[in-house]
Amino acid sequence: MTKHTILFLAANPGGTDRRALDREARAIRAELQHSGHRDRFEFETRWAAEPLDLLRALRDLRPLVVHFSGHGDQGGLFFQAEDGSARVVSTAALADAFAATGGSVRLVVLSACYSGDHADALLAHVDHVVGMGGAIHEDAARSFAIGFYGGLGEGEPVDAAYRQGCAAIHLQGLPDGDRPQLWGRGGIDASRPLVTEDAPAPTPQPPPAPRSRLRQSAIVAGLAVVGLAVVLVAVRAIDGHGDLAPELEARLDAVKRRLAGFGDPPPPPACAPAAAIEAGELILTARDQIASDADAALAAAARAIDRCPTWAAGHNVHGNALAKAKRFEDAVASYARALRYAPDYDAPRFNLGVVQLRLQDPVAIATFTELIARKPDYPDVYNARGKAYLFAKMYREALLDLEEAVRRKPDDGIAWKLVGELREQLGRKDAPQAFCSAAELGIEGASARCRP
Repeated sequence: MTKHTILFLAANPGGTDRRALDREARAIRAELQHSGHRDRFEFETRWAAEPLDLLRALRDLRPLVVHFSGHGDQGGLFFQAEDGSARVVSTAALADAFAATGGSVRLVVLSACYSGDHADALLAHVDHVVGMGGAIHEDAARSFAIGFYGGLGEGEPVDAAYRQGCAAIHLQGLPDGDRPQLWGRGGIDASRPLVTEDAPAPTPQPPPAPRSRLRQSAIVAGLAVVGLAVVLVAVRAIDGHGDLAPELEARLDAVKRRLAGFGDPPPPPACAPAAAIEAGELILTARDQIASDADAALAAAARAIDRCPTWAAGHNVHGNALAKAKRFEDAVASYARALRYAPDYDAPRFNLGVVQLRLQDPVAIATFTELIARKPDYPDVYNARGKAYLFAKMYREALLDLEEAVRRKPDDGIAWKLVGELREQLGRKDAPQAFCSAAELGIEGASARCRP
């Protein structure tokens, strides 16, 4: 069965209104997972998308559908620059990218204001474009996506899915139901399904009749004996009754010791020792590669999961590699799998909160609160929850957490500076002392606000 990739690009650069892009991605993923054709689609996300991310993703993934979510105007779409500010990618530049390496793409969805202005240029290279004929509220855009991808996931044609997206906006009682618009290239029938059924596999032909039933039976019996011998050798090695048992046991113990240093749980009983050793070594390799080569780390983590699918440590390091690659929604899914296999495993719970914090998702507060209940002596959790409260503009709660963080970890100069800024904002007279603590730890800009 052929699988088709839907590429979701999201950008919410500095200086633009904050949009809950992760909620839109989560809603699309959920619709696809509940659809009748769920096995026909792969949903890939790229967060904080920079202009060149579009080119790389088109080249690497060969998607059938490209969905951009964020901001735009008549001049282009707002991607993110390296410094976090907005970088406008013009209509001509978008068309050039799809002309150069968008041969697999048949449908482009532009979930951004005024994005319909770019449809004509893109239709030279793709069959269908959905864009917005003006400004659209994020709730309406998300509702449209739910109806639209729900239709595609059920095998509906593009035009039927488009009508279902518009209907979803109206069913929610939202305005802007007329903003999504569908354009098609001349000669392309939008009433035909975007994804067609694979041709049925040819009917297998019966094997030729054996020349001799006696000879066939002898061959089968011989293969059975050989197979049994192989299985017995493998079982003896794994169970510690063969010559390889001491080596396997020593390697497994070494892997467990190294992983324990990071707080990782041991492999589950379902993983045979040989598979656990290989998976553990791959997990350690992935962890070492994350900082320098996220792609290599992703590959190593994926192989670890393949060798031992229920080992939470593999899903955790896979999530870390995805986060490093800015694939935050995918990282959230990996951490969730790690917690499903090991509910008491704190590392993916903390990492999940950190990614939610990077997405400025208020649910990070609940994630860190749960972790504090489990590990009340962990200063980094108070620091992280304080920043989550700060993003939510809950300044008093943020200050309480950050003060607790520096009480438990007094050498954190950045946290001291945040304490000073919050105290200052709340009119506290002890703000200068916090800046002095930050200055003593070498934090830039703190000494000017320090008054002993």
